[in-house]
Amino acid sequence: QLPRVSAHGSRVFRWAPWAAAAAVLLVALGAWRMWTVGNRPDVLGPLYIQTVASGFIPETECKTDDEFAAWCRSYLRQPLYPISRPEGLEYVGWNKGRVISPISGILLVRDCGQPVIVVLERADRQTITPGKIVDPGLHKFEKRIGDVVLYEITPNDKASVLPLLSATPTR
Repeated sequence: QLPRVSAHGSRVFRWAPWAAAAAVLLVALGAWRMWTVGNRPDVLGPLYIQTVASGFIPETECKTDDEFAAWCRSYLRQPLYPISRPEGLEYVGWNKGRVISPISGILLVRDCGQPVIVVLERADRQTITPGKIVDPGLHKFEKRIGDVVLYEITPNDKASVLPLLSATPTR
């Protein structure tokens, strides 16, 4: 005689294939996510190299904190302010280019003579999340201020511009 299967046991058996399918889906989703994060394009390294090679010339100069904030307000709909201008740090100016959105803001800075760029965009307009920089001589640092995402690309081992930017003026 065959063993009897309780009503409870048959319910578990009915849901087992769905649970297995859900587990397979979660594993596939996790693997896809890891693959996409690891295979994001290096858009920042080539931008840095091209900007420096073309003379590091801004489309719009940035001489005062008010000009800096006005550019951010008009382009990003949110002002950003340099909270200090340490010795050796010069805000050269602004460019725009297709980097992390169709038209990203690009801040050109010199830190003790070294070119540094900061790519800025509103988080809701960012269409590309930049991957790891391939060039071992460059470093990428990230920060978010309000609705703005900022990426600093520099040959220096630490960020020199991002810590100096704020959503509120210092005066």
